[in-house]
Amino acid sequence: MRVAKRLFSADTMRGVSAEELAKFRLLQKRWWDPSGPLRSLHLFNLTRVGYITEKVHQFDRYRSNPIYRPPGTNPSSYDAGHRMNSTGTNPSHLHPHCTDTGCGNDTHTHNSNTHHDTGATVRLLRAEHRVLDVGCGGGILSEALARAGATVLGIDACEESITAANERLTMWREEGLPPESDWTTRLSYEPRSLFELARERPGGFDVVVASEVVEHVNDARGFVRALCEVTAPGGLLIMTTMDKSLRTAISHVLIAEYLTGIVERGTHDWRKFIPPADLTAYTARFGVHNVDLQYILTYPDLFPSIASRMFQVNFKLTTSFNTGHYFWTGFKRESSVEKQ
Repeated sequence: MRVAKRLFSADTMRGVSAEELAKFRLLQKRWWDPSGPLRSLHLFNLTRVGYITEKVHQFDRYRSNPIYRPPGTNPSSYDAGHRMNSTGTNPSHLHPHCTDTGCGNDTHTHNSNTHHDTGATVRLLRAEHRVLDVGCGGGILSEALARAGATVLGIDACEESITAANERLTMWREEGLPPESDWTTRLSYEPRSLFELARERPGGFDVVVASEVVEHVNDARGFVRALCEVTAPGGLLIMTTMDKSLRTAISHVLIAEYLTGIVERGTHDWRKFIPPADLTAYTARFGVHNVDLQYILTYPDLFPSIASRMFQVNFKLTTSFNTGHYFWTGFKRESSVEKQ
């Protein structure tokens, strides 16, 4: 009863509409079906993990540098020589998800229902990295980040999604994994509101991720502010979302949902898309300053599509072409003053 009250609190409804919650309740049994309605997230996952780990590594390098200067005070110093390769998805030395969901390039079609874990996951993050995955759903990204080495908390307003995530986590724990494969001890899920968590644990996370989430909430301003508040000073806020443009209306609604079916129909509401410039201007009010913006180029992957008889896509990151779908990273300064 307590959980039910929390899930239907004013905070929850402020964050996500009843219609959106209803959509995700129907997906409870489909989160880990790589050929199901969420297959685009499975295909996109290695790109997300590669980007997140690269940004964390970049900031760790700055923190270990005795002449470290917060990138938010001088974005050019952050970008020089350290920006991710704009012609590819993951740096060549990164293999962020060498597990049951595949390893290597982000072009793989992942079979996420395979029940095995060899303990061979490459540690790209550390347990000291406190990661919050907001709107985690069934845990596709949360699990990958925990496998990469981080301590991860996934939260979602949809109780059914958290149930699916916890069922999978329980399955892995019961597998009796080898000691070196300890990622299940660093991963947890909670059915709760971001607004509630921001009040309870302000500045509580080193890396806050909201991937494919902000375009589904009712109060985008309040949601983004809460993301900033829960990010620790000196921490990173990383988002993926859609630009509000004619290009995204065509590419990510008409084509993705209605012509190719790579995304379930009705997933996106173009009116909720956010231009990156607006996101940058608003987060700066709360001490979080944009330090990286890269666009996600999605294109057909011909041979896997023929082999699987299902439309497949590949991803590349670029800084030279606005595709409308983007990664946005903000750095929270050690001392920030909120402007109302």
